[in-house]
Amino acid sequence: MEISSFKKPFSHIIISDYYTKEEYDLIWNELVYLQPRMRHPQETNAAMRDGVHLKRGRGIYVDNLFVERNMSEVFNITRKIMSTNEILEITDSKLDMYFKLFKHIDTDSTLVQLYTDGDYYHAHNDSSVFTTTSVLHKTPKPYSGGEFYFPDFDYTVDLTDNQTLIFPSILLHQIREVTLNTDDPMDGRFSISQLMRVFVNR
Repeated sequence: MEISSFKKPFSHIIISDYYTKEEYDLIWNELVYLQPRMRHPQETNAAMRDGVHLKRGRGIYVDNLFVERNMSEVFNITRKIMSTNEILEITDSKLDMYFKLFKHIDTDSTLVQLYTDGDYYHAHNDSSVFTTTSVLHKTPKPYSGGEFYFPDFDYTVDLTDNQTLIFPSILLHQIREVTLNTDDPMDGRFSISQLMRVFVNR
């Protein structure tokens, strides 16, 4: 795992080789199971503008699919984002004040998405405090596009296989259109997004 933090053009983190080989294999096996069960944007509360969904592509909340969340390898393995000491140290001391909230995250929703040919997500904000997104795809990459783009900063992040991005959810962001080179949906761009929140109960 290699963690890089950035303060410009806004504070964010990019993690390379985020999952170990064992973790990656377990997640990929679950993606094979999830792929035919993924749902249209209106069924995953995708962002809308003027009554039109901003996303084309399918997804599924693992929280809703599994009666017991711990039955999901995706859910179990992605928990480490909240307990890895190196990540917690970076968010607490190397980025702006907003990132000090990261250590207080106590709940999240986990959305698995698949972008195949012609899929995209236009500019939107997430209803959370932080967004953490991991990208998984076959190698060599069988598609083009799919980059994160932050229009307010004219800033692009092109995540490759097994990379993870952490950023403030309030930032406007989009996924550029994917062009798939094959007819196999498993060749698309898979992402695992954790919409992370802080609930204060006093």
